Amino acid sequence: MKQLVCACVLCFTALVCAGIFLYTGCRSQTPALTPVRILSDPAARDQDDMCIWINPNQMSRSTVITADKKAHTVFVYDLNGTTLQTLPSDRPGNIDIRQNVQWNGTACDVVVWNERGSGKIIVCVVNPTTRTLSRIDNGTLLASHAYGCALYHNPDTGTVYVFTTAKTGRIEQHALRSSSTGTITSVKVRSFVLAACEAAVADDEQKLLFLSCEKEGIWKIGAEPHDSTPAVAIDRIGHNGLCADVEGITIYREQGGGGYIIVSSQGNSRFNVYERKPPHRFLGSFHIRGVRFTDGIDVTGGNFGDEFTDGLFACHNGAAKERCPVVLVPWHAIAEALKLKKGGA
Repeated sequence: MKQLVCACVLCFTALVCAGIFLYTGCRSQTPALTPVRILSDPAARDQDDMCIWINPNQMSRSTVITADKKAHTVFVYDLNGTTLQTLPSDRPGNIDIRQNVQWNGTACDVVVWNERGSGKIIVCVVNPTTRTLSRIDNGTLLASHAYGCALYHNPDTGTVYVFTTAKTGRIEQHALRSSSTGTITSVKVRSFVLAACEAAVADDEQKLLFLSCEKEGIWKIGAEPHDSTPAVAIDRIGHNGLCADVEGITIYREQGGGGYIIVSSQGNSRFNVYERKPPHRFLGSFHIRGVRFTDGIDVTGGNFGDEFTDGLFACHNGAAKERCPVVLVPWHAIAEALKLKKGGA
């Protein structure tokens, strides 16, 4: 028996060592990129999701808006890393943005996040002059079980929807409505069950919702309330180096429906890239020096000046035990490493 136990221990040790070797070898074969900016306000603790507001008048004056559950705060930064605004929020979860939304005949840029503490959905608009946020919901937008959220803006009707995700796998879709006074309310229009999920991103042009199911992989489903609920798998854990947990997901958009889907493969601290168009072919992976255990990510194309002349990629860095920041990487570095396009919509 003692010999059997020793043999089992040796076998287990060999498997662990082999796993570490394979992980390290696999990671070393992916391009390693260097962040050029770190966003970390002194009050920040763990900024694990973010969205990018594009300044329509001067793109170099765009902002990155981050959600920090541990600090109970939403932070607004300029592209140099200077804090422009801090907003108290009860454990803000995932955060998303849609620009040029028409509500009551007025165009506005809408930022939405879920509060895990209060079980509410928070809706703000961006002041393009000050680049700060102002809240416009009436405090009654409930999503009590929401783990994360994502926005979808129908390109035909102009309706804005918020999808909420949950550990239970329940996905809910709520339509946002603007009253004559400008106050935002909501109505639930659909719900279905998939798998434990936090991150999601909508492709407005293709009317699709992409979801990161943490222990399973990447799925897509129609984003309209009347669409059928069976989801289609794009990639599964164990394929193309995708490791649990599957976390942040974002879309790099190009004109004509081109572009890329990027996913945080948290288990091996890599970022997988897929074609935006079906069948969503896997194109490769990259990792970022000093960045581990990433949750939220975002990306956008365009000329933002300085290092970001072709766009930028933002991600949470969970490597630090405290004050986990958001880091920025130029899109051209990712595009050159994986031989992708640099344009952007």
